[in-house]
Amino acid sequence: MARDFDKTHKRIVESALDQFGRMGFRGTSIRGICREAGVTNGAFHAHFRSKEELFDQLVKPCVSGFDELYGSMAERYMDIASRGDIIRSLQQSLDSVGELIHFVFEHAAAFRLILQDSGGTRYEHFADDVAQAETKGMMAFMERCKPFLGRQRVLGI
Repeated sequence: MARDFDKTHKRIVESALDQFGRMGFRGTSIRGICREAGVTNGAFHAHFRSKEELFDQLVKPCVSGFDELYGSMAERYMDIASRGDIIRSLQQSLDSVGELIHFVFEHAAAFRLILQDSGGTRYEHFADDVAQAETKGMMAFMERCKPFLGRQRVLGI
């Protein structure tokens, strides 16, 4: 019995990934997901309360992982900047960007949904939110580096 439940769940998820990818969140219906998965609406609702919950379950782990990685990355380079090593801090920041890109590529299907097909969900502004966080982080970095800039120039850096 549990095996059938798992198979049905997998078919619903695969159908949803296909439907969301082709038609976006707004253009996808529970009925369409069910039709493609070969299940009833009742079977869908045994697994998910709503289309929103299904979408959330598909992308939330990736968003959480991205946020965690981004936060630890910012912490590392801000810590280095606090010690006055601006060049090393910038190098750490660039290395961290590589980690983020690797993470996004590892989870490409979910990020494609987030970046292209999430209109109508709480994720539709994800890219803007990341840009705002990066802007705030850069401003904080610049403030943190101010006390060290004169000394760096004297050293020829």
